[in-house]
Amino acid sequence: MRFEIAHAPTPVTVAGVVALGQGVHSYFRSWVSRWTKSACGICLLIGAIAHYAPLRAQPAATPAEIKTKIEDLKDSTIVRAALTDLSKKISDAGTVSVPRIHVLGATYGDLRTGAPKWRTCDSTTAMISSCERTRGCNIPTPGNLCGFDPAAAASDAIEGVAVTYQCVSGDDFLWATLGGKPPKPARGFDIYTGQFKKETQSIACLQVER
Repeated sequence: MRFEIAHAPTPVTVAGVVALGQGVHSYFRSWVSRWTKSACGICLLIGAIAHYAPLRAQPAATPAEIKTKIEDLKDSTIVRAALTDLSKKISDAGTVSVPRIHVLGATYGDLRTGAPKWRTCDSTTAMISSCERTRGCNIPTPGNLCGFDPAAAASDAIEGVAVTYQCVSGDDFLWATLGGKPPKPARGFDIYTGQFKKETQSIACLQVER
């Protein structure tokens, strides 16, 4: 906005200039008051002030200062921890995951079809303790499967442990999703059931499955 004093028939006095200044001041005060009554007006006013405010120039860092900052970063425990974690993830990504046993369930005792349930016991916990996430394991002794022998009088031909399991290859995140009671099967991997009647027998995962 431009103000001009036109040639007037009367001379400009000090009082007149003061009155003009007061009028201009009053005008701008009323203008600011109108705009700040709304959120939009406040934003525009702040933006205008920020746009026309003088900016302080930041001096550029010298090569010596840059080198010092880099050395400080190298000595930072946070940076070192991040680099160590990154290195481990890169190493894990380049390693072929081997298949490991994932026990889904196990029953010990009389394995004949139609045998009374009281002649068997749930040995899932014992098999998980011995075999879970291993590449291979031996069958635990009968006394360690259930704590008792549900079919003590049964012959070796019908007594044993039936194990349902998978051979799973995956990272810690995958294995963390498989726990619980009962254990959860891993998607995309075959399910096997085997009967083992001697302690010398073992379960093993020999080849990678995808």
